[in-house]
Amino acid sequence: MPTLTLEHTSNIRFDTHDTLRALNHTLLASGQFNELDIKSRAVCMTDVVIGTEADERGFVIIKLGLLSGRSVAVRDGIADALLAQIQQLIPAPTGLTVQYCIDLVEHERERYRKAIVANTI
Repeated sequence: MPTLTLEHTSNIRFDTHDTLRALNHTLLASGQFNELDIKSRAVCMTDVVIGTEADERGFVIIKLGLLSGRSVAVRDGIADALLAQIQQLIPAPTGLTVQYCIDLVEHERERYRKAIVANTI
């Protein structure tokens, strides 16, 4: 943990790898995570409807899974940092209304399992 999933509509184009790396740095800078524990991925959404109007719209949503036990203030700080960073990294294209969202989800620390295997052969 943490696991970051960046979902975005296909009408928003950006360098996925560089963006994920920058977001990982944002998480590391929070002081809450070990570098090796940060995992991120991006998913481009092609079949999307936003609202009811026909005008073109888009979204960038970060879903961040965290282990339980952090204070509200710490979680708010992480969410605020990610929201500010994602707006800088992925500016809204001209003529497009974009919604930027952060969704933090806590997972029970006692139920989380992980194994790290380093195969050197």
